[in-house]
Amino acid sequence: MRKKSKANVITAYSEELQAVRDVLDNSDSGGPDARKALSEWALISAFAALEELLLEIMTAALNRDNSAFEDATGLEFPEHLNVAVCRFLIVGEGYFGFRDIDDLKKKLARYLGSSHTLIAELKGAQPAAAFEIIAKSRNLAAHRSEWAVAALKASLKKRDITGGSGLTSAGSWLCSIDNSDAWKGVFKGPKGKSRMEAILGYLESFGATVDQKVQF
Repeated sequence: MRKKSKANVITAYSEELQAVRDVLDNSDSGGPDARKALSEWALISAFAALEELLLEIMTAALNRDNSAFEDATGLEFPEHLNVAVCRFLIVGEGYFGFRDIDDLKKKLARYLGSSHTLIAELKGAQPAAAFEIIAKSRNLAAHRSEWAVAALKASLKKRDITGGSGLTSAGSWLCSIDNSDAWKGVFKGPKGKSRMEAILGYLESFGATVDQKVQF
């Protein structure tokens, strides 16, 4: 049975993020309103690429070895499950998503096992803050609701990150530059770059970490 290729999964993720970066790099000619709209699009697109990467990792792991899933469910499955079946067992007729780092780790453990290298890479305060802020920012960019504004503000306050008090739209917030120590501690982006560029850089570095350290 043909197994999923890690190289192909990482390449697809990297190409998706590069396509987002290419658009952002050429957004200056459109003016402030265009940059705001493009930043929202960029985050939604980059987050979709992240969700697909995580889903592909779980699918590949389940495709290769379903013992962790058997332990989690208490059910027995055939030794070899094809990719389509693996994907269905994870998302059913819906889609893959996560609320925060704890929700993500719980879902990953179900299919990868709690000792998997990916879960180990997600431990600690820095990835917890990054994934939470990225997820809440994406929700605001996608839904633009008062609830999404409040949720992002709460996350920023919890992480002692400034810039949430006047937050009204994802586009304006993402286009702004944040050189605060708290923001730099989470995203480690270069000075003078927008929040969206820092988030994109973090997602790119996450892909590199998966490529180098995570087996699936």
